[in-house]
Amino acid sequence: MTTMSPEDRLIEDIATGKRKDLDGIMSPLTQRLLLKLGATGVDMTEYWIRTPQHWTCPACDRNKEQLVRKNSHNQLMCKLVSHHDHMQDLLLERFRSTSASLSKVVADEVAERFARRAVSMVASYDNTLICQDCNAADASAKKAAGTHPKFSYSPSEIKRIVVSKSNSPHDINASIACEIWEGNKDTFSLRLKIVDRIAEIAATNSHWYQEVYFHYHPDTIYKKSLSTLQTYYNISTLPYHRLGGGGKPAEDFSSWRTKTFVGAKETPTAGDCSHVAKVTSSRDWKLVDDDWICPVCKRSKVETVRKNNKNEWSFTVAAKSYRSVTALNKTEKFNICNDCGMVANFIGKEAIKSLGFQGDRYSMWVELSDISSVIRPRPHSRHEILQDKAVSIVARVTETVGNEMCE
Repeated sequence: MTTMSPEDRLIEDIATGKRKDLDGIMSPLTQRLLLKLGATGVDMTEYWIRTPQHWTCPACDRNKEQLVRKNSHNQLMCKLVSHHDHMQDLLLERFRSTSASLSKVVADEVAERFARRAVSMVASYDNTLICQDCNAADASAKKAAGTHPKFSYSPSEIKRIVVSKSNSPHDINASIACEIWEGNKDTFSLRLKIVDRIAEIAATNSHWYQEVYFHYHPDTIYKKSLSTLQTYYNISTLPYHRLGGGGKPAEDFSSWRTKTFVGAKETPTAGDCSHVAKVTSSRDWKLVDDDWICPVCKRSKVETVRKNNKNEWSFTVAAKSYRSVTALNKTEKFNICNDCGMVANFIGKEAIKSLGFQGDRYSMWVELSDISSVIRPRPHSRHEILQDKAVSIVARVTETVGNEMCE
């Protein structure tokens, strides 16, 4: 009996459609497209192989079936490229030219690595995988708009510029390309000044970067230990509870109701709240309307803004499923403030753990009225817990969990 190699097994899985998160010349998708377009071969890039067969380009929104077309050799072109901001290249070019122009070169490898670390700061977007046609459209748009040679359109800007159709190169809207460039000119000029200044700092070796041997980087240590566990023991997570000297101390699941939290000593300004809404907690802030009031503690949106563990003003919504006697499946999703959400989580966790059950959807056992009955709300602070009420609510939820889990 012949055992298939891992590589043969991978190819078979792709060919049979079992593995669709990768692609290849043997995938059902590629084979179907060869027949559909009448191509006699395939010209495929590595990025195409590494992406799922249902992948879509973030710039033109076309899927792989819409992206392919034949080249002059009657081959099916399956090409994805990493689109990057050419300002990154410019910074390194300016560093090298500035260094070489000095009467004596004083920069070293660390100085160059300092310059490379600054690359992400001057780039206007992260390196992004896009289709070859969108990457080509970037060059065409730059030419049409007469941009600086190192200017690059971002994927979201390319989306506005391209006029796309299936299995064909893009046309571009030159007027929109010009409009975007005009809107970027001032910022681009500032970025050029930053590039020159960083290049000068690196070239004169007057930077502040102090290297640490990569073996001491937390990420390196984490990845190396994980590789050891996976390679030699087929373990995917660190068994800390066994390796850490007998395990962690037993968790006290009732401690949440006996802790005392000091009320807020500060009130956020209008500017603080605006920063929270637009920067610190923009995603959560947009989840609810401006006139939203927490359905549990009745605090306004602004009143729920409080300092987090990093001493930053923040706003968090606990958008989860909670117990509902009116819902068919006994749970309903509500948007409540995170302070109320934490209380629900604590109640459910104490109830489930006290019975020896496993699980992590603790809030689904707790009604909104359960939360409101055990708290005394305070603006810009965590709730004060009413301990006597908390004991009785936990007991009732524990009984409910026990009855329903044992049905």
